[in-house]
Amino acid sequence: MDKDKKNKVLHVVNSLKHGGIETFLMSMLQSYDRQRFNMDILYTGLVEGPYATQARGFGAEVVQCRMKKDQVRFIYKLYRFLRCRKYDSVNSHLSDLNGGVLLAALLANIPVRVASYHQMLPDMGFIRNLYLRIMRWFVVKTATGITTSSPAVTESYFARHPSVHGMIQPISYGVDTDFFSMKPDKALDLSKFGFLSDDMIVGHVGTYRYPKNHEALVKIARLVVNEVPNVRFLLCGRPVEQSYRDNISLYDKIGNQINELGLSKHFARVQDLEDMREFYQAIDVFVLPSRQEGMPVSIIEAQAAGKPVVASRIGGIILATAPEMRDNLFYADDMEAFAKCLIELLKNKDKMIRLGMAGRTYVRQNLDIKNAVKKYEKMYLPKKT
Repeated sequence: MDKDKKNKVLHVVNSLKHGGIETFLMSMLQSYDRQRFNMDILYTGLVEGPYATQARGFGAEVVQCRMKKDQVRFIYKLYRFLRCRKYDSVNSHLSDLNGGVLLAALLANIPVRVASYHQMLPDMGFIRNLYLRIMRWFVVKTATGITTSSPAVTESYFARHPSVHGMIQPISYGVDTDFFSMKPDKALDLSKFGFLSDDMIVGHVGTYRYPKNHEALVKIARLVVNEVPNVRFLLCGRPVEQSYRDNISLYDKIGNQINELGLSKHFARVQDLEDMREFYQAIDVFVLPSRQEGMPVSIIEAQAAGKPVVASRIGGIILATAPEMRDNLFYADDMEAFAKCLIELLKNKDKMIRLGMAGRTYVRQNLDIKNAVKKYEKMYLPKKT
């Protein structure tokens, strides 16, 4: 490639709603080397999402190519788009659905085709699991590089594909540590939730999906309230998934659970904030009792903001958490251990501050977005022959 020519990169995502993958992508758009690259975004969903405005502000073109049930038609439409735009690199962030994207990129003679896997492999039922395995086969056959957010994600998807392990590069999520260490332009008004100035705030970020384990979080809260009456729980996340048992959304189910346990005054829920620093600056402790995680951005953001974390002892979270706080990691169903740790922290302000500073240092040294972006940029450049 001509050294004066910029490498044109297209990122493919489902949408630009607020979520871990999307937040990471926004950080990448803010941090990449504009002397060497141009980066655009293509989304495959129905709605572009609130991050689209921010992406355009960073100089990215945002376009849509709907992915419906007819995968063949989607591949053809994407192939025609890529032939016209002549990108140098395509980086798809759709897990196994990367297969259709990279096949279109191969047909369009895109030289660099990267498949990124950010979450653990879900169990979608026999038929859909079979379909996704076929799409993963296309990934294996068409990708020039594969990234995963953690070794646990690599094992989850590619344990049966040892032949591709040499092309897989685990690249941890990262955040702009300078950005999260600064206070936001305005503080989150907690009084509108009925919270008082001397309340202790426990925060959680996560869309309302089964793996996020909101049910356990509410039960943990009930145990903590008994020991720390002025504790309040602030939850940030979108209602995106129906409950498997009831004909109501998981968001509404959690709301009912909070009311039934008499915890209404102890909980507040918000959906999308333009500046997540408002959320992290408002809380004292961050909690994430997930059943399953790849590499959660929220854990990294919370630590970058100087907040101690209490979370599940699972692969991606362990890697994302400062060593000084790994005693705060427990099995997802051990609600008593979660509650005991939260109670101890909430009653020991000095320890909260000390662990928060340790987390900030760890993220700055190991999980700054600049490190992840450099690794991705290296993958986008054509191989020297």
